[in-house]
Amino acid sequence: METISPESPLASVKSQWPGKALFTENQTVRQDDLLKALALAPYWEDEHGVVYVLPDAPWGHRSSHCLNALLARLEPARANAVLRPKESGHYAAKIHASAEAPQGTRAKRWMIDPLPASELDHFIQAFSACHWGALRTPVFRAWQ
Repeated sequence: METISPESPLASVKSQWPGKALFTENQTVRQDDLLKALALAPYWEDEHGVVYVLPDAPWGHRSSHCLNALLARLEPARANAVLRPKESGHYAAKIHASAEAPQGTRAKRWMIDPLPASELDHFIQAFSACHWGALRTPVFRAWQ
C-alpha cells in the first residue's frame, strides 16, 4: 500500500476524513430506511410471492435493493418484487425468484426498468401467474 505524501492534495482529504463515523452514520440511515420499508404493507401477496411498491421518497429509493435481498433471505420459498417510482413516472422493478426455482435453467433475478405505471396491474397478473418451481421462464419479456 502506498503512503500519501504530506504535500499531496489527498493528504488534506485523508486528514479531514471522518472515517468510521461516516460509515456508522450511513449504516444507521440504511437500517432506518429498511425498517420503514418493512413497515409497509405489501401491495400484493399470496403464498408464492409478494410485491412491494415503495413510495417516491429518498428512503424508498435507498432501501429497494436491501428490501429485495432481505425478503429473499427471510422467505426463500416466495418470490418477491420490489418496485420504486422513477422521475419518468415509471417504476423500476427488482424481482427475485424463490429458492425453489431450478438452478441453471433461468435467471434468479430480473430488473425491469422502465415498467410503465399503467402496466402495474398487468405486471402483478404476470408475476402471480409464474410457476416459480417449474422450468418455465416468467412472463416478463413484455417490459424488457
